[in-house]
Amino acid sequence: LANQSVNSALEYMGYDVKFVTGDKDHDMDQGGAILPDALRWLWRDYPKPITKPTPNHGGDPRTTILDPGHEWELVVPGGSQLTHALTVSAQGDVYYSSGGQNSLGVVGDRHIPFHPEGAASGLAFGADGHAYACEDAAKRIVAYPPVKGPRLIAKGVSCEGLVVTQGGGVYFTDPAGHRVWYINGKGARHIVYDGLALPTGTALSPDQSLLFVSDPTSRWVWSFQIKADGSLTNAEPFYRLETLDESSATGATGMTVDTLGHLYVATRLGIQICDQPGRVLAILNPPTSDALAGITFGGSDFQDLYVVAGDKIFKRHLLRKGVLPGVPEKPPVPHF
Repeated sequence: LANQSVNSALEYMGYDVKFVTGDKDHDMDQGGAILPDALRWLWRDYPKPITKPTPNHGGDPRTTILDPGHEWELVVPGGSQLTHALTVSAQGDVYYSSGGQNSLGVVGDRHIPFHPEGAASGLAFGADGHAYACEDAAKRIVAYPPVKGPRLIAKGVSCEGLVVTQGGGVYFTDPAGHRVWYINGKGARHIVYDGLALPTGTALSPDQSLLFVSDPTSRWVWSFQIKADGSLTNAEPFYRLETLDESSATGATGMTVDTLGHLYVATRLGIQICDQPGRVLAILNPPTSDALAGITFGGSDFQDLYVVAGDKIFKRHLLRKGVLPGVPEKPPVPHF
């Protein structure tokens, strides 16, 4: 199996390789028998120069994700006392929480209009253009309109992951209480799921028919169907993430989706990209060895993937496109 894996990797990267199997043990019986053929194959084109490998990626879905012309780029240096919260506005501006300044920073040289009370553990923009923030110190969720001061959404809450629906409903996780909460447009608050070990990150499917919740202590991202009244049904540990052999904890935190319905999850192994049927399609190497947290698409074309790594923020341009906040978009039919 290890030999097959090496052959697969060499073929994937376009190397000139020939794979011959046999039924012998760890000896030279077969190697000696095929050595003349191996040497003839190795020198068959001599004296032509050795050509550079051409990746043989035909039909590989991963080639529709990465842009080979772009790598990770540092956009916010260290020392900013970042929390893991990260979100994007409809204009593609990426906001982050800077606990040391009690403010929301904007990637790039831009105006910072919102000043939460203390660090924000969760951030999300709604379709109304308001920035919703979970304020740890004040134990509240507030919405910051573009011009006016904060509007209270809920008080006396501990909040982590936060998403806002098109209709103004708010879902948020309470890791300590092992709960997922929903606040409807009238401000009524309800527990919509109880019992996850450590519910942390949240994300909506592109069409907002599903809610996804990460749990860093397990290998699963949970999927819930959203009913018309905001309640959740058909709870399912749906996305099975990859993890180290010695642990079932993935460290999964922040999540985001693209227009094709693929889910991007920040984990210890990197950014795991899952297709709609729930399979890990690829793992994008992290920019540094620091723990990953918040993640979102942003930029003018919504094709820049931003991620918090330690106390820094990086971005990488992809061939995929993120979803506008609060604007449902029907993804294509899944491919199995």
